Amino acid sequence: TGAKDTSIVTAVALGAACGLASVTKATNGLYLIPFALWTIAGVARKNRVRLVALGLIAIVTAAAANAGPMSRNIEFYGRPLGPKRGGHTINNRFGPKVLASNVVRNASLHFTSYSPQLNRLHYRVMAKFHWVIGAGIDDWRTTYVRKFSVLPKREDEGVAGEPVHIVLLAVIFVALFAKRRKDPALAVLACALIGFLIYCDYLKWQPWNARMHLPLLVVSAGAAAVIVERTSRRTVMWIGVVLFVTALPAMFRESLRPIIARHNVLNTPREARLFIDSHHAHDAYAGATDYLASRGCSTIGLIETEETAEYPFWKMMQARSRTPAEIRHYGVLNDTRMAGAAMQKHFKPCAIVSIFYGISNLLIPPPIGFVRVWRQRKVTVYMRG
Repeated sequence: TGAKDTSIVTAVALGAACGLASVTKATNGLYLIPFALWTIAGVARKNRVRLVALGLIAIVTAAAANAGPMSRNIEFYGRPLGPKRGGHTINNRFGPKVLASNVVRNASLHFTSYSPQLNRLHYRVMAKFHWVIGAGIDDWRTTYVRKFSVLPKREDEGVAGEPVHIVLLAVIFVALFAKRRKDPALAVLACALIGFLIYCDYLKWQPWNARMHLPLLVVSAGAAAVIVERTSRRTVMWIGVVLFVTALPAMFRESLRPIIARHNVLNTPREARLFIDSHHAHDAYAGATDYLASRGCSTIGLIETEETAEYPFWKMMQARSRTPAEIRHYGVLNDTRMAGAAMQKHFKPCAIVSIFYGISNLLIPPPIGFVRVWRQRKVTVYMRG
């Protein structure tokens, strides 16, 4: 990154990219650290005054993308990043052993197998590595869940790994590093690697961390493409074929939205697709919304938890109601309750619906002035008594 080829448009684009990345997922802020330092070093080397001006433009642009969420977090929680509950995902200890453990465990998420035997071998290798370095493979201070495990390979966007991409990037990085020459593509890959190390050193291991690595893989893909393009046409063709073929299982057999399956996204009704990962909930939501619609009730208070699938209820209620449905959160107990306090004074729902999936055997008392009239599984309808 030089001063001459860095314009105001570039600074705005950079700030927008960083702002959108961080507002999408806060962990992307860790990945941005090495890229930011690399950019600052490149511009400062030639023109420090220009660096300050363009840096301010980029920072203001990035802040603008985050202004809305951060201002609301400050209003409700007193801090721009929201409630402090996220602290339990941060490592409780740091050091070389923690870094080595988390790097290996995070990388291992991309190399699971369909074979139980291979997964057991995988676990034994991981356990042996931790014994050698003197670290606990299930150390609660560096592990978010109770125990480390090697899950079977699944075509699931929440846990699926990218072994081919990881190997390809590693080969490219080693080949470039061995040549010992300055190359922007190598710098991008190095920043991605450093970002990964920062992530592993700061955050605990989780079995679904593989999806958190996606931003680094996407950024690295551009650098990899530049390097691969410099090779022979034959090499480019074979790499493309391998990537295409290995992408087919995820494309056609993704567990939540399969294309090749008896019940797939092509023959499953739109409403049912809203519950493709929880078919048992469809009947309960449908029953509740049908009941409310049959009684002409379209002003509804919704009581839920953070795990409640709220969107399907809105869509189903709007589709069934003869008049536009008005749905508001009701009985909110968290720090955001003050935001809707004024609106609640004038909100007179004809029914209250509680949805508490994920909590077993829970039946809350009827809200004051309401009686329970319908219930299926964890969906309960209360109407004015």
